[in-house]
Amino acid sequence: MGVKITIFVLLTIMVISLSVGISLIFFTDDYYTGPKSNRIEEISQFKSYNLDSINDIDIKTISSEINLIPTSTDKIKIHFHGSSNKKDKPELVTKKIDDKLVIEIVHPILFFDFYTFKDTQLDIEIPSKYSDQMKIETISGNIFFERFNLEKLDLDVVSGDITGKDFSSDNIYLESISGNIDLSQFSSEITANTVSGDVSLNYNKLSADQDIETVSGNVKLYFPRSSDFYLDFDTISGNIKNQFQITTDNSGHDGLQGKIGSGIFDVDIDTISGDLSIYN
Repeated sequence: MGVKITIFVLLTIMVISLSVGISLIFFTDDYYTGPKSNRIEEISQFKSYNLDSINDIDIKTISSEINLIPTSTDKIKIHFHGSSNKKDKPELVTKKIDDKLVIEIVHPILFFDFYTFKDTQLDIEIPSKYSDQMKIETISGNIFFERFNLEKLDLDVVSGDITGKDFSSDNIYLESISGNIDLSQFSSEITANTVSGDVSLNYNKLSADQDIETVSGNVKLYFPRSSDFYLDFDTISGNIKNQFQITTDNSGHDGLQGKIGSGIFDVDIDTISGDLSIYN
């Protein structure tokens, strides 16, 4: 009987100790700061750079909306703002390496991050005369841009939408997982790869080759009626709807190949189950 009582007492002490330990973790000031309203902290961080000697802009974020704003000034102005829980407050970090400007949103590493909240946005004002290259990598954040004329634009997104309008670029490279791509009023050579996101491209002029691959995402292309291109659509189970008159080379359940107009540019579309719609 004495042994059983001893074991019971020891187990009781262990349970009480564990309960106290958990309470300390969650309710001391180091890990918990009270109700939700007390755990949230406002963010407003600024950085600024002269455009001189910057020929490359590299942006990396997690869980932040990205808004690229064209301006008539000679400065790149960066404003990171919003709100976040205090223990997981992200920081704006920038550095200039030779002719490259690197902009990053850095998050602390927490081992007891049972509660997290972020509602942040990264606004970047860029002189409209900037015409070199730009690369953006983001996770769980949308990208919006307009009125830029760039040599090269490289966007890599996981779980976020890409929206752009009224711009031009010599080359655009787009990578997206579970995010939609919506570009309008533009002219550019595009290489795009998506997994489950839809692609909608509305051209003001077709002036270069287009190469688009999707797994389950649908593709919608809007071309001017005077466009000339050779269509090569390959699919496993996707369907096609085409408003252009086409001179068909091959047509079947696995795709369509043919010439629209004089067939100057190549428009290559590959899907697994995604549909293709071409409008004029």
